[in-house]
Amino acid sequence: QITSEQIVITFGLRIAQQGKELNGIADVDLQFALNEAKQRDYERATKPENQLGPLHGLPFSVKDHICVKGLRDTFGAAKNLMLEKQQEDALIIKILRSKGAIPLTKSNIPTCLGGLESGNRIYGDTKNPWDQKRTAGGSSGGEASLISSRCSVLGLGSDIAGSLRIPAAFCGIYSFMPSPARSSSYGCFFGTQLKKRFGFRTLGASLGPMGRSTGDLKLILENLFGEYTKKDIYVDKSNFDQKLYDDVASGRKKLKIAVIKSDEFMEAAPAVQNTIKEVAEELRYQGHDVQDFSIKDFRRHIYSVLNMMFINGSAGKTLEILDDEYPHPNLALSVKVQVVPDFIKRMLKCFLGLFGQKRLQYIMSASFYKWAGEFEQMADEKEELKEEFNDKFFEEGYDAIILPACACVASPIGLTGEAGPIINYTSLINLLQYCGGCVPIRKVKKSEQFYHTQWTDKFAGALTKSMENSEGLPVGIQVAAPPMRDELCLGLMLSLIHI
Repeated sequence: QITSEQIVITFGLRIAQQGKELNGIADVDLQFALNEAKQRDYERATKPENQLGPLHGLPFSVKDHICVKGLRDTFGAAKNLMLEKQQEDALIIKILRSKGAIPLTKSNIPTCLGGLESGNRIYGDTKNPWDQKRTAGGSSGGEASLISSRCSVLGLGSDIAGSLRIPAAFCGIYSFMPSPARSSSYGCFFGTQLKKRFGFRTLGASLGPMGRSTGDLKLILENLFGEYTKKDIYVDKSNFDQKLYDDVASGRKKLKIAVIKSDEFMEAAPAVQNTIKEVAEELRYQGHDVQDFSIKDFRRHIYSVLNMMFINGSAGKTLEILDDEYPHPNLALSVKVQVVPDFIKRMLKCFLGLFGQKRLQYIMSASFYKWAGEFEQMADEKEELKEEFNDKFFEEGYDAIILPACACVASPIGLTGEAGPIINYTSLINLLQYCGGCVPIRKVKKSEQFYHTQWTDKFAGALTKSMENSEGLPVGIQVAAPPMRDELCLGLMLSLIHI
């Protein structure tokens, strides 16, 4: 018989060696976790089985900014090392503890959660276990690295534009972003202080699990759904719908599935597009109605998301959090873009167009200062985009979507920020406030180590470099479904294990 103490020691040793080498860990107190494990073992020996929780003795890792009692939250800023360790768990941690689970370690993040690479000046740049010269992604990259390298069996991350799904795709693991209405961010650390809720709710921010199988994700979600409402009245009360999950996973329920292979504004690499085609063929073989789905002017969706992320004063808030700390390279460009006066940005925008940087020119407009009336217009445009998408999606009878998780596979460390808005595929799902997950499908083939695009700009160059020498790296795809259809989405993810 294996004890919880033995499991915690095993993963603790792995964390101390591999996790530290990969810069995947943040704050950790293995002795505290070991004491909890001993208590769980004592309870198992002295209590009847029906009094033990369904997660009894199971250790898990937690993204830095999700509060865990006894561990420090840094938000990736050195200034926060001066703060005391947390005195209370976030709501999601309280629930999992009540089920018997044991928080084992915090995982690394980008400074201020602001990047697609998980690096900061405290813990360094998180490395990808598949190739340590490449990134694990962000902002839940520490989690993805730990789980992929078997330093953690499963973990918790957060997502506002792809932060659960992109790192999972880069590291060859599974992740799931629940519908925002079924997830609570109550008790997260944001900036320099504890916040009752994680920000960016208008973007469909959500906390969710990461693991090595769909079963890992299901184990966490079925113990969370329906439990939040005891403390967070804004979360839906529905429990996990086992029947819907089983019907979809077993193939008894046939679905109409939309397929998005690529987007002209930020094309997916051939390796990614080929994987999407293979998944579509498998789903057709299973009896589902699978159809190509097009979105009118895809770039409007990423522009809407960036408009909300580059909110007035956000750069000033970031600098306040950093204090005298110089921004990490992953964050430096976005801060500089926001603090530069608008009249300079407008001139720069003209020059970018002259030098063929049309895409950078387009997204730079999202960083302009916005007046009150523009905020209202921005909110209206976001709702119009959602309605336009949903009208087509539901009128044509679709149940789910498969699409890329990212335009490329894991990039060399330091290059992801130069690749442009590669969150275009994931942020669409956040904008719609759908649920979505990542499924690792296969590895890049020798013949797929290239990038093809109509563009000749800076972004194209970075994506081309990302795909060079990429043979053997994991390729993950995204599965998404409308709000409150999480079990359908998860069941569809499980059906892809046959590929």
